[in-house]
Formats: sequence, structure tokens, C-alpha cells
Amino acid sequence: MSTSFSRDLESYNRFILHIQDRAYTLAVHLRGKDDPLAETIVQDVFREYFDLWKRSNPGGSINETRLLGLLLQRCRRSGPVLGPPEFNKSFNALTCDEKMALILVDCIECSCQEAAQVLAWPIPQLRRVLASARLKIAPLLPRQVAA
Repeated sequence: MSTSFSRDLESYNRFILHIQDRAYTLAVHLRGKDDPLAETIVQDVFREYFDLWKRSNPGGSINETRLLGLLLQRCRRSGPVLGPPEFNKSFNALTCDEKMALILVDCIECSCQEAAQVLAWPIPQLRRVLASARLKIAPLLPRQVAA
């Protein structure tokens, strides 16, 4: 293994340590918390992105948005978007696009700009879809009583 490859691998491992919580949270929210496929998908995407990064941009920067976008695509291809457990049945009222926008912004706390990049949407489209999703689920969520 060459020295430059070792440095690349070290950089990539630091990146994975930085993003792994967000990636696993995204996969679990998209696939459902009891789906064992979520972990497999994340691991496959980490390996796939490393190969892609090594080939296309050796020694270059690592793009978190691109990795989350690959993960999102892979989760969508593996079956229906189930949603996070805290949204329970109210999540079923949403379209797939609304579910993805809501998960990215409200669950894994992407900024609107970052979520729009992950979804490959213009920011105004993301904001419209997000507003629509929030309006649909608001009446279905349990009400919190003020103390």
C-alpha cells in the first residue's frame, strides 16, 4: 500500500467517523428502525463512495452531501420509505418526497441548502415540499401540554 493511499484512507476514515451517525440515522429513518437492511445499505454506500472518491478525486476533498445523496438513492431503491418512529402513523399521510425532505431537515438536521443539494432540488422546491409535509402531519401529531 503506497503512502499516498494510506493518507487517503486515513482522511476517509476520519470523514466516516464524522458522518456515520447522520448516515445511520438517515438510513434507519428511511428504512424503519427494525429493518436490518439499513445497516447493510450504509456499509455498502461507505465502500462504494470510497471507491468512487479514490477513482475520481484522489487526494481531493470528500463531499458529505454526495455521500448522503447516494445513501438516500440506495434506501429508496430498496423499498418504500417507512419513516422515523417518532412520526408513527402520521408519516403515512406524506408523499415520498415529503418524507425525504422532512427526514433530512427535521430528523438528521441538514440545513435547507444541504438537504436541497442531497435531493438535487432547488431550495424553493425543498421549502415548498417541507412546508406541505409539516402542514399535513401537524394535526396528526400528539399535542404537547404546556407546563
